[in-house]
Amino acid sequence: SLAFAKEAFTLNPSRDMTWMVKKNIQMTMGDKMLKKLGMTTDIPPQGFYNAGQKLFAQISIIAGAILIVTGVIMFLSTMVLDNPTPVAWSRTIHYLFATLALAGLIVHIYMAAISREERPAFKSMFTGEVPESYAKHHHELWYNQIKDKI
Repeated sequence: SLAFAKEAFTLNPSRDMTWMVKKNIQMTMGDKMLKKLGMTTDIPPQGFYNAGQKLFAQISIIAGAILIVTGVIMFLSTMVLDNPTPVAWSRTIHYLFATLALAGLIVHIYMAAISREERPAFKSMFTGEVPESYAKHHHELWYNQIKDKI
């Protein structure tokens, strides 16, 4: 939907890039490494989607559109196109973006189904709800917008 795309492409470069760097260091090497690198352990607050979720959504939307266009070109090549150049480029671009989308999907599945910290998010895919403490900790900007409505 347009609301999803709008949310996915609404960025705060400073906050989102800081979140991406710090969260990845924190998840892979821990808070000690953040401190060793001279960073604080606080992670910038996020909205309904965090920066990682936004990045995956952006990749999915863009890759999906490119897969459709290149797929149509390859399909039409069997009937209409005599020039092999667009077909060759389409095939290469198609496979590159399919691989990119697959890589994002693997990370997404890991984060949703395996990572203990994200377990409430996984459950929310089935229930439509997350614990208030999870929402406050992981999506503080969004939580602050809706807390009076809860």
